Amino acid sequence: KKSEENFKAKEIPVDDAKKIIGNIELNWKHLNNKERKTFLERFVNFIEVKKDDKEVKILSIKFNN
Repeated sequence: KKSEENFKAKEIPVDDAKKIIGNIELNWKHLNNKERKTFLERFVNFIEVKKDDKEVKILSIKFNN
């Protein structure tokens, strides 16, 4: 497994990122818990979040290659 120091994240254009996130948001509510868990296990390597009093904000996401 690659060490964190050697990991080079691919930068994607902001518009592409907005489309990806928008699609996930649109479809997320239609998935049951098992489907959500499967999606996260298959595609997401790491999620960095920040939680304040009102909401949880996603700071970064690393997807599996």
